[in-house]
Amino acid sequence: MKPRNKFHKKTFHTYEYFLLGTSVIIFQLLFIQHLLYSNHHDTFKASIQSQKLQRNNPLRILHIVTSVNEYETIKEDNDDIQEREDRLLQKLIPILQTSIHSFLDIPNWSVDVYLILGYPLSSDRNNLIRQTLPPNVGLEIWEDAIPFYYTKEDEHTEETVVEPQYASLARQHRFVIKDKLNHYDFFSAWEDDMMITSGHIQNFLEMSQEIENMKKEVMKEDLESVDLVYGALTEYQINQLIPGFIRVEVVENELLNKVEKTHEMVIPPGPSVVADGNLDPTICCQTKSYSQMEGKNDNLHRDQIQLWETDVKAMGMRKLPGPLGWVSLLPRSFLTFRSYWSGDGGEYGNNNKRPQGFDPKYFAQQAGFMATKEKILFLDSVCRGGFLPPFRHFYWEGHSGLRPHNVEFWSGGFQLFGRCKMQRIISLDPKRFSRQLLYHASNNKQRTLDEKRFIKANDLLGQLRTVRDRCKNKFKETQIKE
Repeated sequence: MKPRNKFHKKTFHTYEYFLLGTSVIIFQLLFIQHLLYSNHHDTFKASIQSQKLQRNNPLRILHIVTSVNEYETIKEDNDDIQEREDRLLQKLIPILQTSIHSFLDIPNWSVDVYLILGYPLSSDRNNLIRQTLPPNVGLEIWEDAIPFYYTKEDEHTEETVVEPQYASLARQHRFVIKDKLNHYDFFSAWEDDMMITSGHIQNFLEMSQEIENMKKEVMKEDLESVDLVYGALTEYQINQLIPGFIRVEVVENELLNKVEKTHEMVIPPGPSVVADGNLDPTICCQTKSYSQMEGKNDNLHRDQIQLWETDVKAMGMRKLPGPLGWVSLLPRSFLTFRSYWSGDGGEYGNNNKRPQGFDPKYFAQQAGFMATKEKILFLDSVCRGGFLPPFRHFYWEGHSGLRPHNVEFWSGGFQLFGRCKMQRIISLDPKRFSRQLLYHASNNKQRTLDEKRFIKANDLLGQLRTVRDRCKNKFKETQIKE
């Protein structure tokens, strides 16, 4: 019995040593794999993003459109006679057609559409939408998507009532993105009157890649304490940068002269606006022949392209490394690195400060956003409370994002460029600048807002160049390299 027991004991130890040796080998292999992954992870991501910029590589796009009303009142006189506009037929469908056909003009791009509607849709209208889209475009529709909310009837009772939360329809696209995240490379989510083209997406991807390339030369020092407006940034600051957009309208001829007479420019457009080129109005705002939209904007002039939601007074200037060069910074809730403000030379008086926060005159609401899958994941990791559902973080105070947040928070940009701390940049290159203008196709702000709010987009480009030139003169002694 002893030899047998001894034999079993020896066999056990041999087996134990074998397992131990195998474990060590596996651990070493995993460790080596980890090192290789760590060293090349960023390069791999950059390579994948770079490949998707090329036309020969497929890009899977999910284009999400949110629509609150199927019809809307556009006129009401003293006799309470209302004129109703078929918003779905005259706005949503033509704009959607323009966007989708533009996307499909790029070889190897594929696109599906997801509509989020605040109303039920009849089968006839459902079929109408499907018939207007190319057969290779997928379509999903979330009807009657307005969320419901439990709320107290009044502060003196414990009874609760269920009511629709109309302002939170703009939140619903986040659930769609979460559900579809692993099926697409790129997400484009907008309100139903925003016209998005392939030029917007191409420019966004190119600028995003150039931002990513800036990480090859990062600044180790925290630039919050450095009084410079050029040079390398920290990796944290680079991660905050994102190409931005400004909404514009095509100002009607009868209003054009009126707007010109009421607007005064403290900072004039520089002479370089002619030498460096002007914006191209057809990129943002010219509809195609297949669109049913009234007024094809066939004979556009750049002076007709005007904005109302920001001003040079709220914008800063900075020279970024690489091809991006001189860019303007759109306002947000706070600043994390230095830029030359358009009023640093006392243009607005010594007591005036740079506008910040969410002032509607300066913030530049986008009415939507676009991002790669990788960027969506990054935003979900850095945004306070998360960018995607479930919205259970204590930041949401148990309301799942339903209150007090509204359309300006979810799609306008208050979360993305406020809570998420992203900093939008606008290029001074006229071709890129033209691709950062978004056509608000309802074209109705010009009839409801003060004319003094409106600025020619080409004038803004010229003003930004003036600010750039003043910045270069101020820092001439530091020899800013062009």
